[in-house]
Amino acid sequence: MATLVTVLERLEQVNTVTGITFNLLLLYAIRRFSAINLGTYKYLLTCFTTADLFLVIMHVMMHPRAILVGCTHAVVTDTVFEHRSVTASFVAFQSVPFTLLGIHFLYRYWSVRYPHLIELFSNKKFIALLIAITVGSLLSWFLMSYYGTTGTEDNIARRTVVDAYEQKYGKRIENAWIVLDHWRDDQFNLILFMTVLVTNVMMISSLILACLLAILTFHHIKKADKMSAQITILQRKLLIALCAQAFVPSIFVYIPYVLTINIPFFRIPIYFFHDITIPLFTCFPVWDAAIMILLITDYRRGLMGMIRKNKVQEESVFQVTSTSGAENSYSHEDICLELVADGFTNIAAGVSGATTGLLLNVMLLYAIIRYSGIKLGTYKHLLTIFTVSNLFLVVLHEVVHPRAILVGCTHGGTTDTVFDDRRITALNAGFQSVPFALLGIHFLYRYWSVRKPHLIQLFSTPKFVTLLISITAGQLMSWYLMSIYGTTGQEKDDAKRELQEEYERKYGKGIENAWVILDHWRDNRLNPTLVFMVMCLNVMMISALFTAASLAVLTFNHLNLTSKISTKSGRLQRKLLIALCAQASVPSLFVYTPYLLVMNIPFFRIPITIVHDASVPFSTCFPAWDAAVIIILISDYRRGLMRMVGMSMETAKVLKLQQQLQKPSAIATISES
Repeated sequence: MATLVTVLERLEQVNTVTGITFNLLLLYAIRRFSAINLGTYKYLLTCFTTADLFLVIMHVMMHPRAILVGCTHAVVTDTVFEHRSVTASFVAFQSVPFTLLGIHFLYRYWSVRYPHLIELFSNKKFIALLIAITVGSLLSWFLMSYYGTTGTEDNIARRTVVDAYEQKYGKRIENAWIVLDHWRDDQFNLILFMTVLVTNVMMISSLILACLLAILTFHHIKKADKMSAQITILQRKLLIALCAQAFVPSIFVYIPYVLTINIPFFRIPIYFFHDITIPLFTCFPVWDAAIMILLITDYRRGLMGMIRKNKVQEESVFQVTSTSGAENSYSHEDICLELVADGFTNIAAGVSGATTGLLLNVMLLYAIIRYSGIKLGTYKHLLTIFTVSNLFLVVLHEVVHPRAILVGCTHGGTTDTVFDDRRITALNAGFQSVPFALLGIHFLYRYWSVRKPHLIQLFSTPKFVTLLISITAGQLMSWYLMSIYGTTGQEKDDAKRELQEEYERKYGKGIENAWVILDHWRDNRLNPTLVFMVMCLNVMMISALFTAASLAVLTFNHLNLTSKISTKSGRLQRKLLIALCAQASVPSLFVYTPYLLVMNIPFFRIPITIVHDASVPFSTCFPAWDAAVIIILISDYRRGLMRMVGMSMETAKVLKLQQQLQKPSAIATISES
């Protein structure tokens, strides 16, 4: 734990220096290199960047920490004042970027749908209204954090977190605590429940509002016939940059917030989330500024020219000329976004290529066979099946070379094999569903092992095993049939030709027949067959995730409430369930999230090609990280493999020592001769 704390503290220090540097550079770029076309939008960018700088400085001054002890969540700041109001202020200021993002999306929507309203952003009364909304949101968070939580009185919960903090960080803080003691004396706390409920509603509603404005803006950009081609390209690029910017705080701020606030309520003791929450906050200002510099070409070129001491070119990203009759012409921004996509693709492929996936899963397979304890029972067979399926997916990816591509509102998936057949592509899509069927079976096993242990023996009966195989095969066949019959790609039409041309331009190879195409808006009309097919796939994916999450919550809850399980067995079950939840998060992040995005984004006519370019490389991360998570979290496997590596190192040391001891005797023999 001490090592993890040290690593996280170093991460915070690096992010502090980098965050200040990047945001100062962005502020300079906004002031120095903003084009006239940006108008008042550059002032919004300035406000956002200033807010990021303030968050970095505030973090350095307050030294916040989040900690979990049992089912008690607590936040504290380490300052000379040592008061809860300082901690509540820190929590409240984390809401400011999301209020500003809502204002950004409103600006973008009005600039497309109601351009005559943009002048309001220069009106003093309207600016005062926006400031009042931002301050009101901040005060709401402050008041809920201060009055809707505990930490003022000296009780068991506060003493527990004070002692835990002193043990972990070597310093005792008495009074600066904001405590969410959800189940004090095993009793439901209504005030805390209402506080958590209101904060969840505020966070989710702000994200929904931003998503809704983004979708409406993309839709009106697509439908607009009064805007010139130049303005349309400008608005689309600015909106894509804003969506990328909004993605950063969602990952580094709101998701950690939602997890740390809600996990203790469900009595799930995953301490790791609380340890990394505050360090993750420090990543937000860094990546937020980096994305804006990367995606807005004026700023990137200006800063690069300043670094190289060359004269910055006068042409602007916002002065895009359209070539009549050239449907496949590409602006500088398109190339920029493709470079970003290629960067993400190369990173994903490098981190978890075929070699890493094969190596880690073979190691895990060996560990399951060699180091599985008797206490695991038949669960080791489920782990074996999951690991073998991961190995199969790695080999399948190397054999079929899948790709996803987006042209306009048409999504296409293909495979590069000697057969050049769309059935191969449909099979590849079908096999991606197997891990989720297996995860559902894993969670059922864990739930039964805690709630109904007498049913575990069913996993050894041929009939029940056959039923589980049938369910998995049925899900695979459902995906295959919907991919082959619910999509287009057989006939030669405009959509297929455009995808072929784009694929050949991007990858340098022509593929004729292996296409599975989602042509959502054929001839500018919604395709009802595709709507039904995508809706079925969405329901299957979301229901699988919901089932797994429900079983996990029920298992955690029963582990905390039951008295029929021994302490040792309860500890083992909890560790295995935490390992399974961590394992489930890997395909959710690397497979289902990209799948949901690439299937649904074209429906809303949102041309974010980077998601499609990165989706297949992201899916290759799953087998490698999945095996790594299991090896790290199941101590029997981790220790067994470490002992094996340690023995190899000891053997090498012994051999080297023997060689060194033999050298003097050999020299002495030669000297005597």
